[in-house]
Amino acid sequence: MNLAFTFVALGVVDRAGRRPLMLFGSAALAIIYIAMGFCYHSGVKGLPMLLLVLAAIGCYAMSLAPVTWVVISEIFPNRIRGAAMAVAVFIALDRLFSFDLHVSMLNENWVRREHSGFTPQLRRGICVHQIQAAGNQRQNAGTNRTRTGD
Repeated sequence: MNLAFTFVALGVVDRAGRRPLMLFGSAALAIIYIAMGFCYHSGVKGLPMLLLVLAAIGCYAMSLAPVTWVVISEIFPNRIRGAAMAVAVFIALDRLFSFDLHVSMLNENWVRREHSGFTPQLRRGICVHQIQAAGNQRQNAGTNRTRTGD
């Protein structure tokens, strides 16, 4: 699916234009993902879900995936294009992977550990939430002891 629609994108990107493909891909994926969410919520399984997943892969492969790389290469002047693309892609991938690390840290309750991607406001908010949760646990533990002791 991905390979086939990448070849479709190669033929369409110059005729349709970059902006229309980006807009089409974003809108189509939003609609497909909303439909997938509705299907998950409704308990739909089997062929409809498979077709939605394949449609999402095909839509992404013919719009957002190749056009993003074309746009990144075209926004920089020719004299600095190679170095500028390397820096831009490095920063984009760094943000992508560090976001994934942050999400896994939140899921593992490793929130107190400092990391560059967390803003100070987010760190404070998470710590306040943890302190409140710990206070609630202590309070519940105290009420359980008095009930047990009676």
